[in-house]
Amino acid sequence: MDATLDQVTAMSAADLRALADALPKAKGNLSTLPTLGGDVPKQSLIPHTLRYIEGPIALERLGVPIPAALVNFSMGPEVVLARYRSSNGEAYMTLISYPTPQIAAERLKAFQAAGLPAGPFFFKRSGPLVVAINGNIPQSEAQSLLASVNYDADVTWNQPTKENPRDNMGNLILGIFTLIGVILIVALGFGFAFGGVRVLAKKIFPNRVFDRPEDVEIIQLNLK
Repeated sequence: MDATLDQVTAMSAADLRALADALPKAKGNLSTLPTLGGDVPKQSLIPHTLRYIEGPIALERLGVPIPAALVNFSMGPEVVLARYRSSNGEAYMTLISYPTPQIAAERLKAFQAAGLPAGPFFFKRSGPLVVAINGNIPQSEAQSLLASVNYDADVTWNQPTKENPRDNMGNLILGIFTLIGVILIVALGFGFAFGGVRVLAKKIFPNRVFDRPEDVEIIQLNLK
């Protein structure tokens, strides 16, 4: 907001603070603020000239060189206007973001065929973004600014590309039988190892390790 005062007094600062307190406060997380301004090149940008536009009334009041009818707000675009310094004076950059690249391509053709009066215009499309530069700027500088605007797609794919193995009952049953087989093999291995050691010890050391006579106990039942 720009405030123009007819007369500056000692109360002017207090009045401006009261006006600022009366303005609507931003709600929600700052991450929900528009990000389109981040695509505007910073080189030669005149400070404090960036304007974010959502509707045709703001578009006309800010003097955007592209008419609202051509922008076609019924398609849900976002618009950013910025002013730049050039070797010949000042130039305007109008950056428009459409929902899809197809809409942006169709609007770009409409812009180029319109014969806008504030030309010459230099256009570019990058994904869903349409960039227009006009004003007192040489073609080489305009092309350099256009080359600085590039749509960076950030795609996140959350849909699983294959079935979760945990949801497959056949895999679960197969895993159970596999585990049973492994346990049986391990048990048989330990059993053969234990029995083999006893047999081998009896052959090498007969009556010395196992089945020694002095360790044999006989229980007698005197049944008469």
